[in-house]
Amino acid sequence: MNILLLSQCLTSSCNLLSELLHRKNHVITITDKSCLQHISTELIDLILLYYPKFGEKELEMSLSIREQCKAPIHIINKYCDNVNVSILIQKNITINLDPIAYLMQFLPLQKSKAEEEVIHFQLDPPNRIVIINNREIELSPRECEVLQFLYDFKGGIVKREDLINSIWGGICSDANVYITIQKLREKIEDNPQKPEYIVTKKGGGYLLSI
Repeated sequence: MNILLLSQCLTSSCNLLSELLHRKNHVITITDKSCLQHISTELIDLILLYYPKFGEKELEMSLSIREQCKAPIHIINKYCDNVNVSILIQKNITINLDPIAYLMQFLPLQKSKAEEEVIHFQLDPPNRIVIINNREIELSPRECEVLQFLYDFKGGIVKREDLINSIWGGICSDANVYITIQKLREKIEDNPQKPEYIVTKKGGGYLLSI
């Protein structure tokens, strides 16, 4: 987002500027409205007016900027004199008193695509549960054993024979493994028909992808 930040005191607004940049915004800072003549205002998505104190002078400046720019305008200040600010609402200008509260409400911190794709996976064998992205899922004893075995080799392929020998003591058919895997998928996968966590590999093996 392209943000224009007008601040009459850049020192006092440095925290706000830092947070805006941290939120991956492109910020242009100016100290006076006369600087607008050097800026392509049509490319600005949002205008923030940071006033340590808001009075008649600041009100006049805000209205003047509104006449020059079409982007949404938010006024951020800590102290407001006895000024009739109803005209700001008529001009579609929002006035806020707290910079941090403003950021949380209007410009929340966005997760990057990489962060959104991170899978939070926690296995709790004693309680026979697995927690995936804050979703708690109960498991049967056998399901928990199989998932634990796959977890111990996460990132590697586990052969069906390894599961039979380790979990079933070498005495079961391939169908037992298949049924247990299917039950696990029904519990932990968003779409059991297109599993993302327990993936079948060629040659009769499984891979836990987390």
